[in-house]
Amino acid sequence: MPKRRQAAKNLGIDYQLEKVTDLNDIVAHGVMMTPAIVIDDQVRASGKVLSPEDIEKMLG
Repeated sequence: MPKRRQAAKNLGIDYQLEKVTDLNDIVAHGVMMTPAIVIDDQVRASGKVLSPEDIEKMLG
C-alpha cells in the first residue's frame, strides 16, 4: 500500500490526491525539489520521501 494511503487509512480520513507533473504548476506552488507534499495550498515537505508516520503528523 502506498505510504500516503497508509497514513490516511491510519487516521481514518478521506483525501484527494493530485499528481502534478507540469513544471510550471510545480514551481507555481513554490516547490523547488520533488517529491513534495502540498496540503491546503501549503508546501509541507519537499525533496524527500516521508514515512507514513511523518505524513500522519502533518495531517493529524
